[in-house]
Amino acid sequence: MRSRPARRLWLAVALVAGTAGLFWLTSWLLGKGNDGAGIANVLALPVAVLGSLAAFVALRSRPEAEEAKLRARASTLLDQVVTAEARALQQLLGDTGRPEPADIGFAHTHPDAAGVRWRVDGGPETGSLNTVAEFYQSLRLGRLLVLGEPGSGKTVLTVRLLLDLAEKARATSGERIRVPVRLSLPAFSKLDTGSAEIRERLDAWISEQLTIVYGVPRSAAKALVTDGWILPILDGLDEMDAGAADPRRASEVIAALNTAAGPHRWPVVVACRIENYRRMARETPLQDATAVTMEALEVGQIVDWLSHRFPDPTQPDGTQARWRPVLNLIRTHPAGRLAKFLSSPLNLYLAVNVYRDPATDPRDLRKLSEAELDDFLHDRLLPAVVEHYPGPDGTRYRAEDVRTWLSTLANHLAWMSVHGFSGTDIHLHELWRTTGDPACRGRRIRVLAAATTATLTTFFLLMTFRRPGRTGEADRFGSDAVWWIVIVAMLTTFAGFIFHFTATTSTRVLERIEPRLLLTRSGLRKIARNGFTWSLLFGGLGIPVGIILNRITGIGKLPDMAFGGFLLFGSIGFAVGLVVGAADATALLRAANRPSEPLRQVRGTLVVQSVMMGLVFLTLGSLAGLLIDGVFFGLAAGLALYLGGGPTPLLRHELAVRYYVRRRLLPRRPEDFLDWAHTAGLLRLAGTAAQFRHREVQQRLTTEGPYDANLA
Repeated sequence: MRSRPARRLWLAVALVAGTAGLFWLTSWLLGKGNDGAGIANVLALPVAVLGSLAAFVALRSRPEAEEAKLRARASTLLDQVVTAEARALQQLLGDTGRPEPADIGFAHTHPDAAGVRWRVDGGPETGSLNTVAEFYQSLRLGRLLVLGEPGSGKTVLTVRLLLDLAEKARATSGERIRVPVRLSLPAFSKLDTGSAEIRERLDAWISEQLTIVYGVPRSAAKALVTDGWILPILDGLDEMDAGAADPRRASEVIAALNTAAGPHRWPVVVACRIENYRRMARETPLQDATAVTMEALEVGQIVDWLSHRFPDPTQPDGTQARWRPVLNLIRTHPAGRLAKFLSSPLNLYLAVNVYRDPATDPRDLRKLSEAELDDFLHDRLLPAVVEHYPGPDGTRYRAEDVRTWLSTLANHLAWMSVHGFSGTDIHLHELWRTTGDPACRGRRIRVLAAATTATLTTFFLLMTFRRPGRTGEADRFGSDAVWWIVIVAMLTTFAGFIFHFTATTSTRVLERIEPRLLLTRSGLRKIARNGFTWSLLFGGLGIPVGIILNRITGIGKLPDMAFGGFLLFGSIGFAVGLVVGAADATALLRAANRPSEPLRQVRGTLVVQSVMMGLVFLTLGSLAGLLIDGVFFGLAAGLALYLGGGPTPLLRHELAVRYYVRRRLLPRRPEDFLDWAHTAGLLRLAGTAAQFRHREVQQRLTTEGPYDANLA
């Protein structure tokens, strides 16, 4: 890896060489007469852009890593985190404010009980949701491991810890703060290297998430992580390996967290299911960390929560009369099956939502066994939610349709998890991966999208040769077979390049355009790097074009034609690269308020990128006196970028949605359905991704193939 001074020296040399070469080329072409002057005008655009880039670099201020700037960045990030996580806690609890009845308790986990044979980080013996911040601040190193059964409230506890720590950080003025940031570990990529490099990749991923979720500029995000301004709260450690017997990825993350990373970067909070952690801890326990286990709700807490959610001041106990038989039973038999069942926060959530309607009667719960209670509430959850929340157009979804659509998403996540992607994060633009034949998921959509993009772009390029020429002839090459052989060869090569590029383009989420990023060092570096990369790519294509033209037409000398083709095509490539780099550098990712926002922002970003690309070719064609050709080239370039060549191939998404809609596995507008499911409390948001609110609900909805083995 190049050092920073070496990269800066390379960039400076490249900029100087590129500027000198373009000015020499302009002078050389001007000496050729009017035709040369026309081409020189074309080259004026990249020269002007290059000069502007140099001016921007000169105007840049001092490095982003200054203490005052980092403190300001951290303060802004803290406000963003509090806003997002307060909304998440409200949705998880199904309530506003800080309701005391939700005070879930936890206790120190004995090392032997968790399979941990390592020293701990101190702390009291017990704590609760309302005292978790004080518990954490009593730890010596700030390393906390939150364990619990499925649905025991681990995520609620970590979110409450985050908000309380953020509130305390806000109260400090002029001091160094540590911003707690909750991250979903299943989104972390595959690991297959040594622990030291894994730690570097983990740090890089955390920095990337700060940019993706909260829009922190990349240089500032890296500095915040490296200098210890961030407290990572890592959720979903048990979800990284898709129920595999060998939790390799999760164990490697623990090994990374056990690797020394500087005096300010030891603290961490990790949440995991207790049984999964026991398997990991046999080989790689989280060192010097205090483990706590979530406790079951007590009868008094269950009664208080039901009274809080279903109040009736006219009743003696302040609770709606329809709940009195249930409350009486669990008070009378605190160790009975119903009290034991409702002691799980997940089961209490199910009961509250199934019997939200005042017309329902929860006395049915008294008649069922513990196993029957679980199936009974899960089966009635979706009908109850559908009845309570109308659809986007005011009508109500059918519960059977909602179950089918959610099962499609759950099966999609199960496949993604098995194949090394996140098994919890729903990204609509990734749906194409699970379409088609199970033996080759996504291949048909990927090939069809690539073929469509290549056909459309090649068609518009073909129109530049079929249209009437500037001299008025009906068809410039209608009677010249040699010319058409050259044209067909060029278009076939171009179509093959577009097909390959589109078919192999990986996807990532882009959000909205932020022009201010053009002035950052990383943005300028990316723009310049793209410009020179594309100039070399196009220049290499121009050499054989010049040679072919010389051999067929006899125009010019062979070396001059080859060199001229390299320079001309390279100049066009340079302009294209600048636009691609600028569009990419200005794509700043932001946290979503609704599940549909990321896809809408992707569409908006691709529209801007496509228009920029089309305008470049239109401008180049206009300067050369080939306005109509510029229009066709611009349409071809814009379509290629929008449909399939961008960072998020949108055509794959559209084809995948049609695939699922035809089979009635998704609604016609899945983004609107996700918004509804989020409002109804079935889904939650994690940055730019939607997730099932409860993993147990996701597992019950997973019905396909090898994933049933994970539902136990």
